[in-house]
Amino acid sequence: NKYQPIFESIIRTCLSLHNKYDYWNILSFHSFVNESEIDTSFVKDFTNKTNIKLFKKLFKKIQNNEFPETKDLFTKDNIIIKGVGAETKNRQQIINEFDKKVKGRIFLLAS
Repeated sequence: NKYQPIFESIIRTCLSLHNKYDYWNILSFHSFVNESEIDTSFVKDFTNKTNIKLFKKLFKKIQNNEFPETKDLFTKDNIIIKGVGAETKNRQQIINEFDKKVKGRIFLLAS
């Protein structure tokens, strides 16, 4: 998967700084955000169900093998991955949820 190195870097950053931060709101920026720009939106691809499953699988593997001390704070059930663009109907609702500081949550927003 072309996103695996990016996902691994994000996960390791979140888990390695668990003593400093107890939640993460991560905003990533991409080209070709809106579906009208090309046939397949890059953001839509980045946040598809397969990639969300991959992110959570990698999270669990990295956490178990490298950062087991973070299991009480971060769980794969508290990972949210969403994408927004100009054509996203509930964009403001997603952004409002993203802006919240929720202990133990990792929210990756692709835009």
